[in-house]
Amino acid sequence: MGAWVNMILFQCMFVFTLLLNWRMTWTRLEKFRAQIHLERGVRDWVAVTQEYHALDQFVDELWRYRNFGTAVVAFLAMSFSSMLSGILVGVSCKEVTWEIVYFSWASLHAAFLVTSLFAMASISSRCRSRERNRESIFYMSMQHFGRVPTAHRLDHEIFVKLVQWNPVGVECGPLGRITMHGAAIVFRILIVLLPSAISFASI
Repeated sequence: MGAWVNMILFQCMFVFTLLLNWRMTWTRLEKFRAQIHLERGVRDWVAVTQEYHALDQFVDELWRYRNFGTAVVAFLAMSFSSMLSGILVGVSCKEVTWEIVYFSWASLHAAFLVTSLFAMASISSRCRSRERNRESIFYMSMQHFGRVPTAHRLDHEIFVKLVQWNPVGVECGPLGRITMHGAAIVFRILIVLLPSAISFASI
């Protein structure tokens, strides 16, 4: 039991660290977004492009694989393996009490996994999402079309293409870029997997 408690505490600390890094990244993103708000009427798109490059470098250095990214991959792998082992042991248990314990263990790690993925995916979404309600950097930059002075239109178009083809986001080694689409797929799989395993164990 002590080993379980230590593992949960360790993972809670890691999730806290991950969310702290996410908060640092999110704050930097929001600061950049404020600069390209339509009401501000951006005039120097070259400077905005340079700041975007700086933002991209900041996120890359913070999350890259040889820095915090390695720990992220290890944590996600640990959460997945702990969840899977909890499901397998829970299904094979004959006592209801232990079934509850192991499925609770699996659910906790599934929550760790999904929370971490969606937190990291929100960074990429905040940059390149096309949905109006997300008000991403890409969406906000598109709002300037038709409002940019002729002399600055080319610079604005270059910035829009840069955001479109090189979005800021979290990339973690073998996992690649963490996106909302990928996080949603994992979430849907777990939503089906966990209840199915619990139903199978109760037969």
